[in-house]
Amino acid sequence: MKTIKQRLAAPARIAFSAAALAYCFTLVSSPKVAALLGAASPAWLALAGALALLATAVGAWRFKLLFDPVQRLPFSLHLAQYFRAGLFNVLLPSSMGGDVARVMMLGAGTGGSGYGAALAVILLERLIGVFTLLLISALVLPWTALPAAWALSVGAACLALPALAWAGLRASNKLPPWARTKARPFLQALHTLRGHPGRCWAALAVSLLHQVLTVSITLAVVRAFGLAVATPLLFALTPLVWLATFVPITLGGMGLRELAFMRLFAQGAVATEASLVMSLGTFGAMLLVALVGALWSFPMLRRSAKIHP
Repeated sequence: MKTIKQRLAAPARIAFSAAALAYCFTLVSSPKVAALLGAASPAWLALAGALALLATAVGAWRFKLLFDPVQRLPFSLHLAQYFRAGLFNVLLPSSMGGDVARVMMLGAGTGGSGYGAALAVILLERLIGVFTLLLISALVLPWTALPAAWALSVGAACLALPALAWAGLRASNKLPPWARTKARPFLQALHTLRGHPGRCWAALAVSLLHQVLTVSITLAVVRAFGLAVATPLLFALTPLVWLATFVPITLGGMGLRELAFMRLFAQGAVATEASLVMSLGTFGAMLLVALVGALWSFPMLRRSAKIHP
């Protein structure tokens, strides 16, 4: 039975998302935003959608590289789950709601132990994703006019992340017996992946491509609306926007994403109207691809459920 806190969580996030989005619109000139939206280039918008589709496929490829040592499944199944997860990212708290959905989808057909293995691989995938986002930002920040402290701070976070992950892995070896028993599927999956370092490095390289494609969606949106945003600044700050949307206080990062775009790009003297249009355009491209992909994925996942009961 749900507690009062659990019952209020979803309405609270909806209210916070709406309030944050409304606040963003108080910071801009509505006529200027309308003028920017009206000047859209259909060709560039189509490219943004194509990049979102390609990024989804590359993300599914990254996950297959990591999950195959645990359980080999067809690429089409991972792609279908990625599309469906993209839709859940819009409907669930933060931009990681799709990860929860994928744990449930992957674990459902393999019993209780399957959830632990799926969770381990998805956490590793998310860790690699965060690392590559930080890496892109850290490498590009020195080529912008932002203070050097930005590059140093992001670079330090990039270096600290693998160290923290390694410390967590070492700490898992010191768990009491009862905890190790409970976490056996999770730990076994991590142990299996440690025996495939080549796949982990390949997943890191594919993740870098995935994140470059994800940022390129926003680049196509910038070109579509003729926004005055330098490409180095775009590649330096957009990864930080996506990291900000991990905070689970809104639905799909709505409102929080727009505010992050506006606040971060203001540091590079980008107009708030341009930042808001960047955010809305990027979200629109991703949402459209997620909706179309989800419609395709539902029959695919139903067929898979019959093949892998």
